[in-house]
Amino acid sequence: MDSPPPATESLLLEDFGQKVDLTRRIREVLSNYPEGTTVLKELIQNADDAGATKVCLCLDRRVHGVDSLLSESLAQWQGPALLAYNDAEFTEGDFVSISRIGGSTKHGQAWKTGRFGVGFNSVYHLTDLPSFVSGKYVVLFDPQGVYLPKVSTANPGKRIEYVSSSAISLYKDQFFPYCAFGCDMKSPFPGTLFRFPLRNADQAASSKLSRQVYLEDDISSMFVQLYEEGVLTLLFLKSVLSIEMYMWDAGEPEPRKLYSCSVSSVNDDTVWHRQALLRLSRSMNASNSEMDAFSLEFLSETVIDTHIEKRIDTYYIVQTMASVSSRIGSFAATASKEYDLHLLPWASVAACISADSLDNDIHKLGRAFCFLPLPVRTGMTVQINGYFEVSSNRRGIWYGADMDRSGKIRSVWNRLLLEDVVAPTFTQLLLGLRGLLGPTSLYYSLWPSGSFEEPWNILVEHMYRNIGNAPVLYSDLEGGKWVSPVEAFLHDEEFAKSRELGEALVQLGVPIIHLPNLLFNMLLKYASDFRQRVVTPDTVRHFLRECKTLNTLSRSYKLILLEYCLEDLIDTDVGTHAYDLPLLPLASGGFGLFSEASKGISYFICNELEYKLLQQISDRLIDQNIPLNIFSRLSAVAKSSKANLIVFNVKYFLHLFPRFVPADWKYKSKVSWNPESNHNHPSSSWFVLFWQYLRNQCDKLSFFGDWPILPSASGHLYRASRQSKLINAEKLSEKMRDLLVKIGCKILNCSYGVEHPDLSHYVCDADGTGVLESIFDAVSLSGGILQTCFQNVGADERDEARRFLLDPKWYIGDRMDDSNIWNCKRLPIYKVYGGGSAQNFQFSDLENPQKYLPPMDAPECFLGGEFIISSSKNEEEILLRYYGIERMGKARFYRQQVLNRIRELQSEVRDSIMLSVLQDLPQLCVEDTSFRECLRNLEFVSTPSGAIKCPVVLYDPRNEELYALLEDSDCFPCGVFQESGILDMLQGLGLRTSVSLETVIQSARQVERLMHEDPQKAHSRGKVLLSYLEVNAMKWLPDLSNNNQGTVNRMFSRAATALRPRNLKSDIDKFWNDLRMICWCPVLVSAPFQTLPWPIVTSMVAPPKLVRLQTDLWLVSASMRILDGECSSTVLSYHLGWSSPPGGSVIAAQLLELGKNNEILNDQVLRQELALAMPRIYSILTSLIGSDEMDIVKAVLEGCRWIWVGDGFATSDEVVLNGPLHLAPYIRVIPVDLAVFRELFLELGIREFLKPTDYANILCRMAMKKGSSPLDAQEIRAAILIVQHLAEVQFHEQEVKIFLPDVSGRLIPASDLVYNDAPWLLGSEDPDSSFGGASGVALSAKRTVQKFVHGNISNDVAEKLGVCSLRRTLLAESADSMNLSLSGAAEAFGQHEALTTRLRHILEMYADGPGILFELVQNAEDAGASEVIFLLDKTQYGTSSVLSPEMADWQGPALYCFNDSVFSPQDLYAISRIGQESKLEKPFAIGRFGLGFNCVYHFTDIPTFVSGENIVIFDPHASNLPGISPSHPGLRIKFVGRRILEQFPDQFSPFLHFGCDLLSPFPGTLFRFPLRSVSVASRSQIKKEVYEPDDVISLFTSFSEVVSEALLFLRNVKTISIFVKEGAGHEMQLLHRVHKHCVREPEMESNLVPHMFSFINGNQHNGMDKDQFLNKLSKSIDTDLPWKCQKIVVTEQSSSGSMSHCWITSECIGGGQPKNNSAASNNKSHKFIPWACVGAYFHSVQVDINLSDITKIEEACVYTPDMFQVPTASIQDRKNFEGRAFCFLPLPISTGLPAHVNAYFELSSNRRDIWFGNDMAGGGKKTL
Repeated sequence: MDSPPPATESLLLEDFGQKVDLTRRIREVLSNYPEGTTVLKELIQNADDAGATKVCLCLDRRVHGVDSLLSESLAQWQGPALLAYNDAEFTEGDFVSISRIGGSTKHGQAWKTGRFGVGFNSVYHLTDLPSFVSGKYVVLFDPQGVYLPKVSTANPGKRIEYVSSSAISLYKDQFFPYCAFGCDMKSPFPGTLFRFPLRNADQAASSKLSRQVYLEDDISSMFVQLYEEGVLTLLFLKSVLSIEMYMWDAGEPEPRKLYSCSVSSVNDDTVWHRQALLRLSRSMNASNSEMDAFSLEFLSETVIDTHIEKRIDTYYIVQTMASVSSRIGSFAATASKEYDLHLLPWASVAACISADSLDNDIHKLGRAFCFLPLPVRTGMTVQINGYFEVSSNRRGIWYGADMDRSGKIRSVWNRLLLEDVVAPTFTQLLLGLRGLLGPTSLYYSLWPSGSFEEPWNILVEHMYRNIGNAPVLYSDLEGGKWVSPVEAFLHDEEFAKSRELGEALVQLGVPIIHLPNLLFNMLLKYASDFRQRVVTPDTVRHFLRECKTLNTLSRSYKLILLEYCLEDLIDTDVGTHAYDLPLLPLASGGFGLFSEASKGISYFICNELEYKLLQQISDRLIDQNIPLNIFSRLSAVAKSSKANLIVFNVKYFLHLFPRFVPADWKYKSKVSWNPESNHNHPSSSWFVLFWQYLRNQCDKLSFFGDWPILPSASGHLYRASRQSKLINAEKLSEKMRDLLVKIGCKILNCSYGVEHPDLSHYVCDADGTGVLESIFDAVSLSGGILQTCFQNVGADERDEARRFLLDPKWYIGDRMDDSNIWNCKRLPIYKVYGGGSAQNFQFSDLENPQKYLPPMDAPECFLGGEFIISSSKNEEEILLRYYGIERMGKARFYRQQVLNRIRELQSEVRDSIMLSVLQDLPQLCVEDTSFRECLRNLEFVSTPSGAIKCPVVLYDPRNEELYALLEDSDCFPCGVFQESGILDMLQGLGLRTSVSLETVIQSARQVERLMHEDPQKAHSRGKVLLSYLEVNAMKWLPDLSNNNQGTVNRMFSRAATALRPRNLKSDIDKFWNDLRMICWCPVLVSAPFQTLPWPIVTSMVAPPKLVRLQTDLWLVSASMRILDGECSSTVLSYHLGWSSPPGGSVIAAQLLELGKNNEILNDQVLRQELALAMPRIYSILTSLIGSDEMDIVKAVLEGCRWIWVGDGFATSDEVVLNGPLHLAPYIRVIPVDLAVFRELFLELGIREFLKPTDYANILCRMAMKKGSSPLDAQEIRAAILIVQHLAEVQFHEQEVKIFLPDVSGRLIPASDLVYNDAPWLLGSEDPDSSFGGASGVALSAKRTVQKFVHGNISNDVAEKLGVCSLRRTLLAESADSMNLSLSGAAEAFGQHEALTTRLRHILEMYADGPGILFELVQNAEDAGASEVIFLLDKTQYGTSSVLSPEMADWQGPALYCFNDSVFSPQDLYAISRIGQESKLEKPFAIGRFGLGFNCVYHFTDIPTFVSGENIVIFDPHASNLPGISPSHPGLRIKFVGRRILEQFPDQFSPFLHFGCDLLSPFPGTLFRFPLRSVSVASRSQIKKEVYEPDDVISLFTSFSEVVSEALLFLRNVKTISIFVKEGAGHEMQLLHRVHKHCVREPEMESNLVPHMFSFINGNQHNGMDKDQFLNKLSKSIDTDLPWKCQKIVVTEQSSSGSMSHCWITSECIGGGQPKNNSAASNNKSHKFIPWACVGAYFHSVQVDINLSDITKIEEACVYTPDMFQVPTASIQDRKNFEGRAFCFLPLPISTGLPAHVNAYFELSSNRRDIWFGNDMAGGGKKTL
């Protein structure tokens, strides 16, 4: 490019730029103002404030020339750009305002939309080089100072007067892009044209303002979005009437219109209405509000090629300015006077009334406006514009209860604006829309309905309160009229016949209102000043009782009213609540009154049959011709029995029965009935109808039990009786019928339809059952004695009766039940044997005694009266099958008649009979197979003792082996049963002939019984049994095929089991188990060796389970018995458990006894025995490794002396498998010959080799054992060997204390010793003597006493083990301080952006209140502090020796904040920068000294702090500290080694708190904020408000209410305290203190990934930065992502008491879409961490701690298990719990959830809101 021509000098170039030339400041503005249409709206806002009527936006796609430019570097900005035109010209004040970031000149002009001065800078989203033309000037901004010529950081921009300088002719390419919309760059331009060249990718890569690239398509998308909400953008503007959007393509002479939005049909009235705010703000009415209403039409046009699409939207707008004298007017005046806030009580409400607006969502979605739309949804369908106090980025309105002072003023103002201005305006809007819309759905859709968030719920409440008396509801009453909610009845639209109901009520004079359901509910919800009347069944009932014209209504309307009045009532309440309503429809045509059941006339609900029976009382019957649903409802009411409606039933029929039959029939059992001759008797047809009714309606005939209703064949009526039944004899033969008559039975007449399900209870059928029942009924009537009834009945009659009743047909299908058969058995109609023959028979029943059929061919002489004589085979069959009669057999006869009485017989008779039975046994067994078994168990064999026993328990005395084992036992037959032939028969009945398992057990138990009676005999008998078992044990081998047995054992097993029954296996196992448990085995009583462990015992026999062979003597003698004798049988040893090795617990017990008092063994015999026994013991234990028994061994031996080391026993702590040092007794090495048991020793906890820590612990044990006593020579040698070993392995374990011997031989911690590397400083050869000379004096003055390490330990070894060097110690203790003045120690240090205007706007963002203290807690948390203390010090310090006279004003009361972290160099740098971005790489830093710290300027102008070796003092005014400038407004002083406290005692004595002495580095951070007094507040450019100590106390009070919850989610800070110091001479008094304790429970921590959570906790030492963390997260499986739960106890101390609050928290790293979004982002600042935490409150517990017990608060936080047992009383507290949002510290956001939610939200810079909205793009959209 050619260089500029020489004529450049003729241009009038003056320095002109934004006064805050900081790219970081602009970046902060961009972070608060999101991308998207927000940028365009800011331009429209500025145009409206400037009075412009037209705004044009143009996407200029042309690329302009680069030949004639002001600078070569500007060539890159000649491409596509956004042009913004408006028809207002800049004033000189506008030029000044736009040059200041945050220094808006509109602040005092309340009617202007932009009151902050920062919105214009949102254009830096698009460009780095904004410029504009207005009037005769063109202005270019270059914040980075890299594109324009001759720019500086002080004024990074240029203003050019282009008219007189003919700039266009000299720099055509530079200024030609501005030739648009009437601007020719030659004459002054009567408007304003902005040009924003779009930032391309190359420019974005190097930009310090924004890395966001903007393409032409991005601008096109913004145009589309702006057009969609163009009407809303214009809606409340004061001046702008149209907005147009253009596209200027390359090569085109002029731009092409794309969209336009404008006010249609503009006239003077339109302008007059829209500028009402400008007019009214200059002349507010003192007493009355000004209200204005008008309609506006907006024309929206879209140009598609040559076609134009148009849409017209009509709005009705009402706007109001409150009066000066009103509540809000007075508040505005006070705010202006006291807080410098210029507020206007102005608001307007607009409703879209276009015909199609119901379908147009954007016009029905209510939003909040501050002239331009805010991204705030109100939830209503109208648009609300007000002079709200909004955040400086116009993202939300100020609201919340957590603010103080000016912040609270803003919040209260917004609430008053809603209550006092917007709510009345909405009422006027509805009144105006009545005539425009009428009672249409569109009209009612404009009413607020549904649920609303704060503060809009308050607005809705006041809206409904205001319309209470306004006629805004339409009713059809009197032909149609508008009524107020107070007068109206809201109609019940949910009633099925709602329309007819409304017509009926309107006819009766009720003002009925028809509303949508949501609106209906809203009126009910907010009718607070009056009771909203609603059409309900209850209100209608009350109205009808008072109504005088009800009788004029038609019958159909009355039935609808009846249906509705009953709708809300349950059936049981109808009588109570519907009383006196004349709505009961009667069959007679009239209407009856409702009443309660016990009052008024009762009416019946009947069916058709009852109608016929009750014709005479029809005036008491409910009409059956009404609608079915009403009749059904009345029936249901009648069934409830609570009203005067009754369901007619048989009970009422019974009550009316005397009106249909003669009354004297009642209670008569039998009456004569003759309807033909007696008219009082019921007719035959009525009687038929009556029985039909009984069949259908009467379940039980017993209801008519008092009346004779059963007709008989004799012409009488009988009462129905269960005790005296009639019989239906139609099916009986004539002979049988005559027989029943003879007996006296009653017979039914069936000619009158006598049928009923219940009739069977009163009438018998003519079968066997019925005849029996009828007979017994006749018997009961005649006295109840069977013999009396049958005494005149002959044998033939009895045979007839028996043949009938035993007829088989009655028994088919079980028709005869057990009771009938039992009755039949009672009848005396059966023949039995009388005198031993059939001829002498008798009649008897079958019951007493029991009867049998005689055995076949049984002689009659043995048969008695219990045997039946049957007359036919059929009778026998029936008796056998149904009557339980049995035929007795011979074997049974013997068993029942003989064997069961065997003991009653004489012995001779018994023996004779049993010998006879034995002879006949084969025949009897054929008949009864169990007969032999019966004899086997029958006790009939005599024994020597005279007793009789059964054969199976006795033994054959001919077997000598049996006799030897069971000698003297009563187990053998005697007498006649000893004969050989009889014994052979008895063998067939089970007589035992050989030794069995039971025989051996019996012998063993005999020994056990003798143990106490005759021990010596028991011992000898035990030896006999043992000898027998040694020989015969092979007989009883169990099946060992599955066991790991030897070849010999398997052979024995196969041989022994070859012929064994299969079912014997379990018996053999039980035999050996029982034998092991019985006490029969002979054992030794005294020990064979004196030193052998031996229990004190006296018994000579023991159970084999507790016995071992003598070969196991040294293995088990401590706990088991030793066998007296040898056992040569391997099988016997195996089955008695002597072959298997002893159990682990037995071995462990033996080791314990051997190890007692045997630390060192001198007995050589014992040593030899143990040398043989110990390898066996260890071998057995080795085999147990991995088994459950090994766990028992470990438990028994733990901590005991049991390990054999060749010369004694040792504990596990004293033993090592391998080691270079054998230092008994402290450490001993396992002998080499036992090394084969290495695996066992390792399993039992013996160390394989000693770690350095173990050697150090040996020294520690030696030190504990010796105490202050010196070591002996051997111990010294051992200790020095250990020390040298530790030095060789370079031991550096910090947690283990190392003890070394000093010169006196005492063991001392290494850190308390020194080694002598300065021998020349000692004045004596004795190192324990005092130091001499000057060195001695110095040390004595410092009270230092040094101890020297032992001389045999070299200096090199000592240093490796942490011993201090004497030389370095002396040098450090004797160093002198240097005498330095402040010159050279103080450097210029301050906030590089220390502009008071900037700070003032930060204070507007950060509300005064507890949030300030939270910001300080936040900074301490991010610095890693664990404790924070706040102190109000009311002391007035001296003012003489201060840094400058101006500093004297800041020596008064101050607020202190202390934390126990020290500032790093990065922190010092960060706190000096406003809005720095260090938190990007520390995602869980809440905010490291960015904007938030500056909120301390609410109460001070001079914040100071001490940290480490630095004192820092800030002075933003640059008017108090000496030698500072506005560019570096502060000082940093390194005080260590400098006597600053001596030189300026008054200045620095206020810092002498919390351990700070200003001599040595301060291990913490102490902030001091001197309060702004009256004298300095008046001249402060930051804030004009005075801050008194009482204000701090109020701040403390507010902070104390929420501080306990503030600790909940903090990672580092555990304690927060609040103190007050009343003045000099007073101590600090604790006001409030909270402490957090995290309960560590392993079961609550799940799926932890330590590296990931350590990164979240801010720990960078794990080597993982943010990118690595996100990379790891992106590769993680969602199911593997970490999460963690923990319990938290927060203990709170205050003057009112102490409480512990119990919480449980759960945190996790999220997967799914959040994880993918965070990992996929390319922008480092937008790589968010998908992490969140939830805290649930349990309850609070009273703690007994006084406020003075400061040291006890941590003890009170100690977790106890019952602390989280929630009592029932605390459930209500949790119901009242209000969940809030946290970003580690609480946010002023209520979530509505029952728990707190903490997450890494993207917040606004003042931490008052989270990013949310759909009007953003780029980075702002990503934060959503």
